[in-house]
Amino acid sequence: MASRRADWACETNSTLFSALVTCIVRHMACVPESRTYYERKPAQGKRHKQAVRVLGRHLVRVIWRMPNDKRDYEI
Repeated sequence: MASRRADWACETNSTLFSALVTCIVRHMACVPESRTYYERKPAQGKRHKQAVRVLGRHLVRVIWRMPNDKRDYEI
């Protein structure tokens, strides 16, 4: 029986994941608010990977809501 982690790894679109991580890292470098959000997570006890994942989820929610709210991206 395969482990849950192995199942997750097989279902991941690695190209999309790589592009998302690149966007997250660039966003942290260019947008002070994202850097502050990221730095707050380790202070709350999160590890680096968890903090990046949380920031990624936050950015995906923002991007997902843009067309629904008919809004442009704002920092």
